[in-house]
Amino acid sequence: MLTRRHLLGTIALATTVGASVAVRPTSARAIPDLDPVLSGRFVEDRALFFRMRGLSGTLLDLRLGYTGPFGYERGAWRRRALDAWRQAYGQTPDAGFATAQREVPAFLLRADGRWFGDAASETVQRTAAGFADWTTRIGIREDSRLYEDMILAQGAMALLLSMRTPEARAARTLAVFDGLTWIWPFCGG
Repeated sequence: MLTRRHLLGTIALATTVGASVAVRPTSARAIPDLDPVLSGRFVEDRALFFRMRGLSGTLLDLRLGYTGPFGYERGAWRRRALDAWRQAYGQTPDAGFATAQREVPAFLLRADGRWFGDAASETVQRTAAGFADWTTRIGIREDSRLYEDMILAQGAMALLLSMRTPEARAARTLAVFDGLTWIWPFCGG
C-alpha cells in the first residue's frame, strides 16, 4: 500500500529532478552507469548541474524525514549534512557551477581523480543493495530513472567533496566519508 509518506517523497524527488540525469534506466539490482560523474560531463551543462544539485539537496531533506538506513538523521546531522552539501555543490547554484566547471576536469585528470573513480565504483557496488532497499521503502523503484539520478547526484557530491577534502585525497579512499552518510551510497556507512 502506498502511504502518504511514500507519495510525498516520490513527488518531491520527481519535481526536483525535472528531466533525467541518467544515461539509461537501470535494471533491478544493476549498478548504475556512473559515467556522467566520472567523466565530468555533469559540469558541462548548467541545467544538468543544477538538477543534480537540487536532487542531492532534496535527498538530504528526505533522509531527515524518513530516517535513513543508519538511523541517526536527527539533531546536528542535518546541519552537518547541509554544510557538506554546500561545500560540495557551492553556496549558490551559479557559484557552485562556476567552481565545478573550473576544478572538476583538472581533478579527474590527476591521480587523485582517478582513485576517486575506482573507489566510487567499488563502493557503490558494495552498498547498492542497501540503498535500493531504502529507496524502495520510500516508494522509488530501483529500476527507475529517478533511482539512478539519485545515485548520480550523490556521486557528484562525493566527487566535489573529495576534491575539497585533503583527508580523502591523501588517503585515496572514500573510507574517510564512512561516517558521513549524507553521500550514501558513496560511503560504506
